[in-house]
Amino acid sequence: MEEAETRISHLEDDVGSQRMTRETMEKQLEDMQWKLTELEDRLRRNNLRVLGIPEGDEESDPHGFMIALFKEAFPGLHQWEWDREIQRAHRFPFNRVGISSTEGGGRPRAMLISLLNFQARQAV
Repeated sequence: MEEAETRISHLEDDVGSQRMTRETMEKQLEDMQWKLTELEDRLRRNNLRVLGIPEGDEESDPHGFMIALFKEAFPGLHQWEWDREIQRAHRFPFNRVGISSTEGGGRPRAMLISLLNFQARQAV
């Protein structure tokens, strides 16, 4: 009988320990999810969405097209080296209503430009 009580006591201790571990892990998971959301938001703050550029104007080089467009459109912002500042440029796969291209005379898809830093985005 005493052996059974000892075993039950050990099992209760193990369950308590596992409960504490689970609660700690749940807290860590919650913290990590918050950090991930914060990181994603910070990465997106350097992005620009450019609307109204007709489909196909960028041909096969959207990055080069956006560099040329920025140099032409913002001559007063000569302090920014746009070829270094623009990291990525591409079209959104779908426009806001879920259409993948301008079939049927819809609006052209937006261009997404990822800039190196937030100050360049603010300058634009």
